[in-house]
Amino acid sequence: MSNRGECLLCHSKFEKSSITNHLKSCSKKKLAESSKKREKTYHIVVEGKYYPQYWMHIEVPIDARLSLLDQFLRKTWLECCSHMSEFVIDGEPFDDMSQPLKNCIEPKETFEYIYDFGTSTELKLKVIEEQEGEKTSRESIKLLARNEPPDISCDFCNDFAEYVCVECTLDGGCLCKKCVNNHECDEEMLLPIVNSPRVGECDYRG
Repeated sequence: MSNRGECLLCHSKFEKSSITNHLKSCSKKKLAESSKKREKTYHIVVEGKYYPQYWMHIEVPIDARLSLLDQFLRKTWLECCSHMSEFVIDGEPFDDMSQPLKNCIEPKETFEYIYDFGTSTELKLKVIEEQEGEKTSRESIKLLARNEPPDISCDFCNDFAEYVCVECTLDGGCLCKKCVNNHECDEEMLLPIVNSPRVGECDYRG
């Protein structure tokens, strides 16, 4: 599977292992070219805890509440049926979403996030550093970089897979457009393959 991604500031492609250092310099360059007011932000990398091929880098105001980060993760990667969620900080569940990030986490700290306590999707987050970012008119999170969709092959013909059968995920679950027509499971069991660590879970369709 590819581990490349795109910097959304300059639209260059990088390996996952090198994009963090690139973003540090690219963010400073873009900020120097901007005339907007500045604010303190956290550069955070997010990845699937068990599926690290899915990852993204984000910039979040340090005064933003955890609820904003929760909403962003849901909208970008997770939301399907309004499930419950929580952050895990210092190894303990942290449910007070009204707290600002600066009161909960600090640079270099690693923490976790869980969406849905039935068919759970777990994420690992790390605060890379505190930095300066553009101040916006309303509180928002900026997506800095994201992985390219992994290359997933059909389990029957090795063509490009576009669907996953939730009944057959351990045995022939990934299907291309052609092979899906001959699949024996009900159509309701098919979900689209999307660029998210929640692919194939619950009713998530991207």
